[in-house]
Amino acid sequence: MKTEQRLKELGIELVPTRAYNFANGETFVRFDESVRGCDTFVLQTHTAPVNDWIMEQLLMLDSLKRASAIR
Repeated sequence: MKTEQRLKELGIELVPTRAYNFANGETFVRFDESVRGCDTFVLQTHTAPVNDWIMEQLLMLDSLKRASAIR
């Protein structure tokens, strides 16, 4: 089953997200829609290099909290 079909069955949409690394190695994460007052779920793959993906996921969680996501 394709991801789009699964999301449609659940009645949810993906929020467009931008994440990239600056030249100095710092990671930037931004959600392109407001998440204020929303329940949010973060799905992240953890392939090599695992530390980079975990850090990106933690930055996403911090960003959601600062953007006033309910939970």
